[in-house]
Amino acid sequence: MPPRGVKKGTRRARQYEHIKDSLKKRGRSEDTAEEIAARTVNKERARHGEAREQSRLSREDISSESIRHGRAGRALARPQPRYVWHAPARGTYGGTSKEVGMQEAESTDFGVETIDLGGTVGVIAVHGQADLHTAPELRTAITAALDGGATGLVIDLSEASFIDSMTLGVLLGAVKRLRPSGGKVGIVCADSHIRRIFEITLLDRVFSLHEDRDGALAFASGGV
Repeated sequence: MPPRGVKKGTRRARQYEHIKDSLKKRGRSEDTAEEIAARTVNKERARHGEAREQSRLSREDISSESIRHGRAGRALARPQPRYVWHAPARGTYGGTSKEVGMQEAESTDFGVETIDLGGTVGVIAVHGQADLHTAPELRTAITAALDGGATGLVIDLSEASFIDSMTLGVLLGAVKRLRPSGGKVGIVCADSHIRRIFEITLLDRVFSLHEDRDGALAFASGGV
């Protein structure tokens, strides 16, 4: 059952189910998995001010209804979709902005997959573009893995087509959280363009970059 305030079928509800199922596969009980999943989703809602915004919009809607009808009407907070501008390909001439330039941020091009290998190292694979709109989903997956007892992490970027500073910040957050307990984060990064991003930001000195998942797993498990 999603936490209070999270409606069924929404992105947060899907996150809750994904985290819960992942924890159950790792051997956690139903109650423990539900508790951790609810806590993780609520942290993300609080981080992005979703609960406060919903409350503010509800009060404003009720106030407006009261003025028009002399009573408190039903408040419906309708979230607006976010859009990202994608430039049209060279040599083409577009029609309307909906046809050419606008795509919803939560596109099918991005995905985060938590892979259960049965050990103490959490493996998270990133697909597509990892940017400021999708970084929260990656952060949620990392938080769920660490809350579920992972002592090390492997972030597999072999299927990622792009990462930005927001994504790097999420990865740094994982390093900081694991550092006190001696945990490590191994990054799978075979693409030269994405590796270059780590190099120009000098973060190749912070993260251990590996060509394949086996090398990253060996490092995150306590190897050098």
